[in-house]
Amino acid sequence: RAGSRDPAIRAAMARCGAEFRRLAELVALAAGSQDAALDAEILVRHIDGLMFDFVTRPPQDPRVLSLGLRRAVEAISRSA
Repeated sequence: RAGSRDPAIRAAMARCGAEFRRLAELVALAAGSQDAALDAEILVRHIDGLMFDFVTRPPQDPRVLSLGLRRAVEAISRSA
């Protein structure tokens, strides 16, 4: 919400988001993706969902994050 009210925070969030997507694209390329931009977007949204769920729900098995990310990257590898 702060990003919607404060232009400086909004700009910082946009820069961080763009950098995160570039990193995800490199991960997708390294995993053998044939469409790294699309796979990066899917990966980022997957991570967003995992993180949102992790911080908004009662404590859960921490392996959900690590295995969730690993399995998402493995899925990219298998689809290549």
